[in-house]
Order: sequence, then structure tokens, then C-alpha cells
Amino acid sequence: MNPDLNEELRIQPLEYRTDHPRVLLLANQSSGRCGARWRQGKVSPLERIRTCLADWKVQCEVHLGTSPQEASRVARQAALEGYDAVVATGGDGTLRTVAQGLVGTRTPLGLLPMGTENVLARSVGIPLDLEGACRHLVRSPVRQMDVGSVAGKHFLCFAGIGFDAQVVEEVDYQAKEVLGSMAYVVAALGTAWKHRDLALRARLTVDGHTFEHEFWLILVGNIPLYGGQLRLTPRACPRDGLLDVCVFEKADALGTLRQWMGAAVGAHAELPEVAYYLGREILIETDTPVAVQLDGDPAPPTPARIQVIPRGVDVRF
Repeated sequence: MNPDLNEELRIQPLEYRTDHPRVLLLANQSSGRCGARWRQGKVSPLERIRTCLADWKVQCEVHLGTSPQEASRVARQAALEGYDAVVATGGDGTLRTVAQGLVGTRTPLGLLPMGTENVLARSVGIPLDLEGACRHLVRSPVRQMDVGSVAGKHFLCFAGIGFDAQVVEEVDYQAKEVLGSMAYVVAALGTAWKHRDLALRARLTVDGHTFEHEFWLILVGNIPLYGGQLRLTPRACPRDGLLDVCVFEKADALGTLRQWMGAAVGAHAELPEVAYYLGREILIETDTPVAVQLDGDPAPPTPARIQVIPRGVDVRF
């Protein structure tokens, strides 16, 4: 696990309630690597997961998801029925929808990463190979984690407003299954060209203090990592009861280059073309509706009122 996040998430480990814990596995067969893996090989991912968990005397029941709403509902029902954990198999979007059903309960959320980016898994040091992830799941203690919330929809990693949310809307999901992360690169290039002259204006209210910005991207982060090795909200801590807000302001070519170069090394927060805030409640209002994404899933456009739920979900990471 990332040592910084490990320290921030650490609480007294909680043991399973029985010697033969019962977990519910919520599987998204269309998530990134998961979709490809499900259709190839003689042994399906589900069979491999069941075998791995059985070796640790974990009873694994499986539910194959068909929609985000169903995943949230089934996760909530599993919490009511006393499962020892609910495990999301897929990417960050799958994890978000399962967490949606567990917020406010004390049923731990687990993750077997099989998505495209697996941002949270990379952040907390979960192995990306299936057997390693199963072993990590069984051995890990339970921790508590803050949750972001927008109009009743929750996120664990970040909310994006502007450029990256537009990329999420325009990415070709068939290409995503074939190209993986490169599908986002292709979509980003197309979005950058299509909206090259776009100037967005926002009124940003952070815990009652109002600021105005002309921007191309606003990120509200619960963790430092954004994707790949980019730490776009480098001061974020998932257990401090705060959300970090990073505003990439509209700039000339040189200023935009500084933003990208600074972001590449995690030094962008000090640039004059970047504004950085911390807060518990963030209201983002724009002159016209602007795209919003939550952990890589499209969300309703601005205005957006984003709040933190301190230690809102238990996680077995």
C-alpha cells in the first residue's frame, strides 16, 4: 500500500465475524480487462476467484450485475443480511456503484481490480493480478474512508468538471475494451481539438467562501492519484474529512504547458495558473451546464454541490 495512504487509512484491524466468512461478490463483466478475461481462457475469472477464496475458507456467493442501480441495491441488501464483506469485481466505476449501497453501513467493501485504470487499487497497493488481489483481500484489515457525494451519488476517488468529464462522455466504450487506457488518450485528443477555444466560467464556493475562475478543468479529489502516475490532488487524504479542489485555469499556450509539466511531477498546485482549495462542501456554478464525472462515470452537469461524508464507508483494502 502507498505508505501515505496506509497511514491515513489505518485503524485497529477488525476480524471477520466467523471462521468461515461469507462474502458477496458483485461482478461487472463489462469492466475493462474483466470483459476480455471473461471471454477467454479455459478457467473463468469467477472460478479462479472462488478457488482462491476457498483456499482461505471464505464462502463466496456471486451476483452478476446488469446496472449500477442494481449493484447498489444488491450491496445494500447484502449489508442488511449480515455478509462479512461485499466485494466489487471490476474497475473504479463498479467500485463506486457498490460503495453507493454500503455508505453508512459497517459492512466492509472489498475490491478485486479488473477495470481499465484501477485508480483506487493502485493508490492503496492492491495487486492487479487476480490471485494476488484475492490474497490481499483476505489478509487486509478493515479501514474507514471518506466518501464524496453529489446529489445523492457517491464517489471514492474524484469528481471531474469540464475537460475530463467531456472525455468520459465522448470515449468509445467498444474501443475502451480493446485499447484500454489508450481509448481515453484518443478521446482526450479529440476533445481537446473540438473544444480548443472553449472558455468555461465558474463561481466556486468552498465552505462559504466564493471564488471566480475561468477554467478548463476542476478536480475534486478524495485521494491524490488521478490516473497513471498523475497526482492531480497531491494533498488529498481519504480520512481527513475534507475534499481537495484543484482548478486548472484557462491559460495561454505557455501557461497550459506549465500546467501539464507541473502535473506530470506533482508540482502544479503552486503554479499561478492553478488554484487549490480544501473544504467540506463545494458548490460549483457555471454560466452554462458543464459536464461532470464521478470516478470515470458520467454524472448530471453543473451546478454541482459536492459534500464529504467523513469515514462514510468501511473498506477491506
